Amino acid sequence: MAGLNLSHSFRDVTLSVGSWKTVASWRAPGGGGTNDQMVRLSSLKLASNGQSGDSEALGIRLARVQAGTGTATTQTPQKVNNALSAVPRSICKVNFTAEPTDDGTSPYLFEDKFHPQGGNVQNWEFDEFIVKEGTEVAVQLMVPTGGTAVKVSGHLIGEE
Repeated sequence: MAGLNLSHSFRDVTLSVGSWKTVASWRAPGGGGTNDQMVRLSSLKLASNGQSGDSEALGIRLARVQAGTGTATTQTPQKVNNALSAVPRSICKVNFTAEPTDDGTSPYLFEDKFHPQGGNVQNWEFDEFIVKEGTEVAVQLMVPTGGTAVKVSGHLIGEE
């Protein structure tokens, strides 16, 4: 990691009730040789379009997935300090329409709950969350049975 801080954002991803949805992923540069690089994820922030206070909390998990699987919109993470000349090499995706393939790692890397009540913003800070070169980590959310469909937005902060 060379100290290039990056932001990977996603907006208004619709979650349905009862199934996990991958809202974003981050793949560390890899492919062999000198271009391999780990990424340190330092934070994840989520917000929603709002639900009533008695609605069900969303499930959230971070999972390793097989790199390059699933169908989503690819985007380049943005430099936090645009004055730096380094070019981001990570591959990020948002709003999967076909879920990526789980790599079989169990348990998940991180699991928690997030309440989508209007105006609620949740921020998770990570100390040593390292994405190995050439591997991909996905942010997955689920509205539990009895909940209400919701839209979420958020961003990941990482360092190459």
